[in-house]
Amino acid sequence: MKKLTKYIFALLSFAVPLSVYSMTVSQNIAPGDSTEMVTAAMTLGVPHQPGYPINTVIGNLFYRSALPLSDVGRINFASSAVSALTIFVFYLTVTKLLHYKYNIPIDRENIDDENTVSINTYTASFTASMFLAFSMIYWQYALKFEVFPLNNLLAVSMIYLSLSYLELRENRKRFSDLVLYLLLFLIGFSFTHHQTIILIFPVLFFLLKGDIFRRIKDGDYNFLYLLALITGFLPYFIILMYLSSKKPLLNQGMVETVWDAFNNLRRTDFGTFSAYQRSLAPQIITTYPVDNILYYSRCIVKDFSVFGAVFALGGVLYLLRNNRRLLLFALLGFVFSGWIFLSFANFPLTSSFNQATVRRFHLLPNIFVGFAVAFGVYPVFSLINSAGKGDKMTKLGVLASNVLLVLTAGLPVYANFGYAKAVTTDLTEKYIASSYSSLEKDALYLYSGDIPGMTSQYFRFAVGSILSGSING
Repeated sequence: MKKLTKYIFALLSFAVPLSVYSMTVSQNIAPGDSTEMVTAAMTLGVPHQPGYPINTVIGNLFYRSALPLSDVGRINFASSAVSALTIFVFYLTVTKLLHYKYNIPIDRENIDDENTVSINTYTASFTASMFLAFSMIYWQYALKFEVFPLNNLLAVSMIYLSLSYLELRENRKRFSDLVLYLLLFLIGFSFTHHQTIILIFPVLFFLLKGDIFRRIKDGDYNFLYLLALITGFLPYFIILMYLSSKKPLLNQGMVETVWDAFNNLRRTDFGTFSAYQRSLAPQIITTYPVDNILYYSRCIVKDFSVFGAVFALGGVLYLLRNNRRLLLFALLGFVFSGWIFLSFANFPLTSSFNQATVRRFHLLPNIFVGFAVAFGVYPVFSLINSAGKGDKMTKLGVLASNVLLVLTAGLPVYANFGYAKAVTTDLTEKYIASSYSSLEKDALYLYSGDIPGMTSQYFRFAVGSILSGSING
């Protein structure tokens, strides 16, 4: 029963989000960076720095697939698949965190039914996974082609590999070094995809610091560790330079040399440590760091629903009482990827457009909110199942209570469905059509800003080339 429950919930953690995402995925382009990413995927081009070559190749593979969707819909579905896979890895990570609680060990003498403990773990992990999968901003980014779904997958995967490595090393399993090599590779690989991934590095160090200091003390300086880390950077340079060498229509940065690729990685056009192009920001910014923190805090309730926010707060209190090591793990990730980064970037929140823009940077800290939700629902499942040894009616009541608790994860689906579908409209494509419909051949078309620029590129480089084999406009 225990193994069956484990596999059922693992399968559902991937299948449920993927099914819902597939039914709601956008068939059209979305305004902003997503349009440029779709153009890059269609034409194998190079979008704005750092270029996102891995993301482009993934999008192109889905574009060439036989999925029964529109051309843009197939590319958008790449984000759906990656986001569903992220939830699956998140589920596996939560199960490890809940088991890790007992490996320390904490309260092991109070565990009298290992089977019940495991079922509580799986149900709590699944429930938390669904809260994250259907949180508003996560769901929205699962429906349009963007770089952040892959960033989420890499973040969760590195946490999972860190926990797996610790577990294997403590049990003296032979594959522990192999997992460590893979983790180091992903660290390098993830850094070339999106630099915000460094915001979870403090969490990785926190988990691995004991092993790191032990290796330093023992003089264990294995060259293969450095090689694995460096190897993670290679796909970026190889694929980016290859794509640029083909002289695609969309070719930001004109990468020709390794140094060009390195400058692309450093985001020299934006500023290495700038979250956006400062020259495009308003001259007078009235937003303060605390405004970004308060705005994000309000968005947590919108994303996870009131129930999810209460469970997250309950998880913090539960860990404060039972396992402060795991509490510090969750808080480190949340504070660094959330409050500290948002305070540093200090995005202007003076308009609804800017508020929508900053929401993408709520994705990483929301992962740690999801971990807190898991530790909030876990003791509730434990309390319910502790009463399950009575007569048939008692057992039936316990089963019903478990089902109802799992179904609370459906509240974000009900609350956020309309907001998620908002990204699937065809307004952007209608905007393009109306903008170009009155233009004569060889007309001079002036535009300013990301949305007009990126939508124009989509029409000229992707739609235009598909319709007539040449650039229009």
